[in-house]
Amino acid sequence: MRLFISELVQNVHIGPNSFQIGLTKFSDEAKTEWNLNTHRTKESLLTAIKKIRQNGGETNTGKALDHVLRHDFSLAVGRRADSKKTVILITDGQSADYVEIPAKNLKDSGIEIYVVAVGQDVDYNELRIIASGGDGTYMYTTSDFKSLHNIRKKLILSLCHSAPSTSTHLPKGAPCETAKADIVMLVDGSSSVSPGGFQHMKSFISELLQTMHIGPNSFQIGLTQFSTEPKTEWNLNTYRTKESLLKDINNIKQLHGGTMTGKALEHILNHSFKPTAGMRPDSKKVAILITDGESQDDVQLPAKNLKDTGIEIYIIGVGQAVDYTEMGIIASGGAGTYVYTTSDFGSLHSIRNNLSHSLCHRASSTGRHHLHTLSNRWIFEARHGL
Repeated sequence: MRLFISELVQNVHIGPNSFQIGLTKFSDEAKTEWNLNTHRTKESLLTAIKKIRQNGGETNTGKALDHVLRHDFSLAVGRRADSKKTVILITDGQSADYVEIPAKNLKDSGIEIYVVAVGQDVDYNELRIIASGGDGTYMYTTSDFKSLHNIRKKLILSLCHSAPSTSTHLPKGAPCETAKADIVMLVDGSSSVSPGGFQHMKSFISELLQTMHIGPNSFQIGLTQFSTEPKTEWNLNTYRTKESLLKDINNIKQLHGGTMTGKALEHILNHSFKPTAGMRPDSKKVAILITDGESQDDVQLPAKNLKDTGIEIYIIGVGQAVDYTEMGIIASGGAGTYVYTTSDFGSLHSIRNNLSHSLCHRASSTGRHHLHTLSNRWIFEARHGL
C-alpha cells in the first residue's frame, strides 16, 4: 500500500498551486498522519510515506470518514477555496461501525469520495453507499494488495479530469489518434437484460465509438451478442468508417435466452480474433464484455485462453446480480484496471470517459506503463497536475 501511494505521488505535480496530499490512517481510531499543507514538495511526501507504521485493530470506517471531515478539510490545515476536494478510501474489509451518515456528510460538503476495495471480504453494498455517484464510477476493486498497481493509471486519470484546471485534457502520452486496436464488443443479449436496458447498452456503445478514430489504421470494432448461443453481429473488418458502424448498432436485435458467457468468450477467440475477420498483427487486441449476471457455464478456461493469446479483457458489470469473483477471473489483471461497474444500464454513460481513456492509453505506444503496489486510507485534495 505504501508503495502504491508513492507511485501515485510520483505521477502528479505536488505544491501549493497543484496537488496537495494529506493522509489519515485508521483502525479503532483515526489518526491524521499529516495535513494537506504539511508537505510542499514531492520529495518530502515520499519520505513521509516510507515512515508510515501500521497500528492494527478494528475497521471503524465511519469514524474515519467523520474524522477527515472534521479535521482534515479545514482552512487551517491547507484546504484551498478553488480546489477540488477528494477523499480516497482504501480498505479490505467491512466496517465495524455505521458509514452512511458520515459518508453523506462528506458528500453534502462538496467532497468527492473514491473507494478502493481490496480482496474478497469487502461489502460492496456498503462501499457503494460510501462512494460518490452510487453507480460504481468512483469504485475500484483489486483481488489483493499486490494488484493495486493495476488501478493506478485509471485513478490518476479520473483525479486529473475531475480537478479544476484551465486545460481539462488527457495527460501527455495519451493521443488517441495514434492508437491502433482491434476491439471486439461482447454484449449480453440474454433475457435477464430488459428491452430498455438493451437499448441503453446500444446507446453506450455508440457514445464510446464517438470518442474513437475508426479505420484500417486506427480502431477496428467487431461485435458479438450472446445469450444461450453467441452470434457475430459483425467482424473487425466489416465496417471501415464510424458512420457505417453507428448506423448498424441501431439495427441489433436482442437474442434473449440464457447467459452462456464462457461459450461466448470461446466463440470470439475462435471466430473474431482471426486474420480472416480483420485482426491485424501490429494492433492491440481487446475484448470488452458487458453483462448483468452470473454466467451459466464455466468462464475460467475460455478467459484464460483469450488472455494467453495476448488479448486483454475488460468487463463491465451492470446491476446487483453480477458475480464479482467471476468478473475478477475473466478480466485481465484480476479485478483492477479492467473492471467497471454500474448500478444499472442507464448509468453506463458514467464510465464512458474513463473506459475511453484507458483504451487509448493501452493502444498507444506512449501509453503502456506498468507500476507497483497500494492500500490503507488517505485523503487527497487536487488542483490539476500531471
